[in-house]
Amino acid sequence: MGVNFPFPLSFGFLFYLLIAVFFGVLSGVVPGLHINTVSLIMAEVFGLKELIPLTLGIYLPLTVLPLLILASSDEILGSALFVADGLRRNNLVNKALHTSLISVLWGSFFSLLIYLVDKDFIVFLYNSLESYLYYLVLLITFLLIFKSEKKVEFSLVLITSGFIGLFSFLSLESEKFFPMFVGFFSLTNLYFSREGGFRLPNPVKVNPITFLPYSFIGSVLGLFAVLLPGVSSPSVLITVVSLILFINPLAYLSISFSFLVSQSFFSFISYDLLNKARIGALVYSRGGDYFIFFLGLFIGYFLTLFLYDLLKKIPNFNPKTIAFFLILLVYFFEGLIGLLIAFLSFILGRLRVNLGVSGVSHLGSIIIPVLYFNL
Repeated sequence: MGVNFPFPLSFGFLFYLLIAVFFGVLSGVVPGLHINTVSLIMAEVFGLKELIPLTLGIYLPLTVLPLLILASSDEILGSALFVADGLRRNNLVNKALHTSLISVLWGSFFSLLIYLVDKDFIVFLYNSLESYLYYLVLLITFLLIFKSEKKVEFSLVLITSGFIGLFSFLSLESEKFFPMFVGFFSLTNLYFSREGGFRLPNPVKVNPITFLPYSFIGSVLGLFAVLLPGVSSPSVLITVVSLILFINPLAYLSISFSFLVSQSFFSFISYDLLNKARIGALVYSRGGDYFIFFLGLFIGYFLTLFLYDLLKKIPNFNPKTIAFFLILLVYFFEGLIGLLIAFLSFILGRLRVNLGVSGVSHLGSIIIPVLYFNL
């Protein structure tokens, strides 16, 4: 794991470095602008495939910002489906920033530890459970319905979300989650808060040790995700484990962000050993130097703190302006089909709130497509 910078240290290199940082920030803060898309641009337009690992590292911590402000998420964080909803409902937004960033650090530590100590045991454990995973998803679905206070309404929303999810998976080429999330959560939350805006709270620091076990779980799941075939298997892994543990939104967030780091790191390993990458960005970069990836995480960590500090100074995020911005993004990335999926998801999201059903019911949009493609 040597340190081999792709270019000589010169003014030209610094210019290329700024391009890599710019694309990492842009992809992190703009929903729908997937890291795979900017990686393709960097490789084909600028010829900077060697710096894609840096951009990927910068991107990962920054994804917490659109999650908190817009209740929106890219596919790589698709498993954070109901996190934003739960954070706001439980008044935990002020702790979300540091929870995410601490989990990025823990995820880096545990990923390296797993790789250096005994990854073979984890692979053995995974192979033992692999054939049961999707049946476990089915069992969890019934358990969710059983635990719901409004079983009929919950089932209706879950199944309808599943059909919307299946339509999205079959109809969209790239951002399969984005239009759904915009409708289920972003536009729905903005609709019910349209009478007034909101602002980001001052961040509250959390005890790093509190999230150590959740970050370890996320790091182990990141290795599993690299090995697991199928549609949206990373989302299934986090969803299954989180629902088994019935954890709170902050712990779920911790699992998700440590997972993102681990999945990315082990994708480097997988590409080097098997010429197979779970993350599309590494296909364009043809693997890369792990050190540059971890350097990107370090830069992204401080950029996230800096940008959050700027954004919390905005006195009021206007719901109508944000909604218009999100609709434009959906149309730009996925066209009329994307708008249709976002509209259907918004209608179902409004119905879900009116029925008094938890946002967890929208997990059907992930669970049902996964079962359809894998059982």
